[in-house]
Amino acid sequence: MSALLDFVRTLVSGDKVRYQDQVGTTFYDLDLTYITNRIIAMGIPGEGFSAYYRNHVETVAQFFKEKHGGHFLIINLSEIPYDYKLFEEGEGAGKVIEKGFPDHHNPPVEFLIEICEAMDKFLKENPNNVVSIHCLAGRGRTGTVIACYMTYSGMFESGTEALDYFASQRSSRERGVAQPSQ
Repeated sequence: MSALLDFVRTLVSGDKVRYQDQVGTTFYDLDLTYITNRIIAMGIPGEGFSAYYRNHVETVAQFFKEKHGGHFLIINLSEIPYDYKLFEEGEGAGKVIEKGFPDHHNPPVEFLIEICEAMDKFLKENPNNVVSIHCLAGRGRTGTVIACYMTYSGMFESGTEALDYFASQRSSRERGVAQPSQ
């Protein structure tokens, strides 16, 4: 059953680059991409039926606690909550914040600035800190926010360069943010 679910999850993630590596004693195969060594894009963790075709929320929580124990911030850009306690409680716990906005829409500028400031503050607090951003699929809203942050922080001079870089890291076919409004 596990091999079949892994196959389905790989189909659902399509051309997105997946994280496949051993952490401790566990091998992870997740719809999750390190855009930089401290900025991560991923699809929403799944609960219930959606866990059959998305990263299972408990597996994602275990991954972050094992790999980045106590040094992670997850920003949920979707409008779908899930069990944040799995990430925020116990050994290696991190933080989760909700900053959802509608799919295929651009976030208000004030909202974007708020997210960029929160990311910047968290990343500057400790060199081991990482930020993981997700919407539903981990491409549109996620790419918009990550590209904005990379421009905001001076990693890139233009939004276009940041969007192109995001696409090159997240997708094997260099497909990133597709909606012009984003």
